Formats: sequence, C-alpha cells, structure tokens
Amino acid sequence: MPRELDAAELWAIIEDFARATRNARKAGFDGVELHGANGYLHDQFLQDVSNRRTDDWGGSIEKRARLMLETVDAMIAAWSADRVGVRLGPSISLYGMGDSDPLAAFGYVVRELDRRRIGCLTMLEPNKNDLEKGVVIENVAKTFRPMTSVPFIANTGFDREKGNLAIEGGDADAIAYGVLFLANSDLIERFRRDARLNKPDPATFYGRGPNGYTDYPALPGQKAQVA
Repeated sequence: MPRELDAAELWAIIEDFARATRNARKAGFDGVELHGANGYLHDQFLQDVSNRRTDDWGGSIEKRARLMLETVDAMIAAWSADRVGVRLGPSISLYGMGDSDPLAAFGYVVRELDRRRIGCLTMLEPNKNDLEKGVVIENVAKTFRPMTSVPFIANTGFDREKGNLAIEGGDADAIAYGVLFLANSDLIERFRRDARLNKPDPATFYGRGPNGYTDYPALPGQKAQVA
C-alpha cells in the first residue's frame, strides 16, 4: 500500500537523482532531464490533488515544489545548470493528477527554474482526454513561455504545421515529437519533403517484438531505424 515518505527518505531520493546525474555525465550523455510530469513522484508532490502533507514538504506551493527544486539543485551541483532539463505537465490528468490552481503552482516552478538557468524546460500540452476532463490550462506553451527565458520545448499533439507555427509565433524554441517518431523513424526527412506520415498503431504500444517498432515502412532511400 502507498505510504507517506519521511524526510530522510526524501533526502535519499534527492541524492539518488544526483548520483544518476553523475553517472550520466561519466557515461558520456549530453545532459539529463527530470521527469516532473505524468504523475511521477515529483509531480505528485507538486500538485495538491495528491500532496496532502502538512509538514515541510506539503501545504503551500513553495513546500509542495520543494522536492522538485531540491532535486534540480542537487542535479545541477552534480553537473551544471545548462546540462539539466525539466519536464512538466500542468494540464495532464493522467493517473488522476490535477491541481486546484495549476497556473500558480506551475508558474512558481517555471520561474524558479528560470532563476536557476536550467538547460531547457519541456512542457506538455493537454491531449484529447485531458480536454474532455475539463483541464484548466488549454494552451500551455502560450501561457508559460513568457514566464521564462530558458530554451522552451513544447510537446504533445504537434504535427509539422502546428510545430512550425508554435516556433514561428515564439511559443516555443523547439518541438518534441514522440509518437510520430515511433511510427516514422525518418520523421525529419518526411517533414523536409512534406511527405505522408505512417499512422501510429496504439495497439502495439508498450508491446514486445518488432510489431509497432521496427516494422513501419521508411521513405524510399531512407533506412528504418529504432532508438
């Protein structure tokens, strides 16, 4: 059964992330990203639908954000600020996540991350299911991009046209593509050619074997690849 973590355990978790950062640096990675979205631990602490604590790690926005910011500080100390990224999902309702005032909670975190001059900030737009559940913030990039000057990456629901519009309009510095890349290992070339995209097959997501991973056709002259 889930239980409340005590302070000693939280400091140990923070050190785990610092250790992972040092290991990534030694292994030759370009950088690391803290996944603070989709109901993972740091997201659970930040949002008040899940954080019901009354100690120094819960209650006010500052206390709910403490685990995330302490972790980021430890990761920065283990490498450098420009090598640390953070991923946030203020409108993601996955696993029942939500906050009574996401603009205030995530706005605080975004500004604090900006003050730390992290390497990049990735923020997720709501998907169809989130919108059907009545999320509070529909246009995440437009809302939060003005709050920070660090490289801003938008994610979720973007195609070539929508991604270009976001960048041209100043809502993002880059677009992250996940599902489209899964079905189109040659996505960049398809965007260059304005070529038709393979349609992802959700039935094969998280499965085993090549189906839905290496069996999508590539463009003529392009070799299918897998990450």
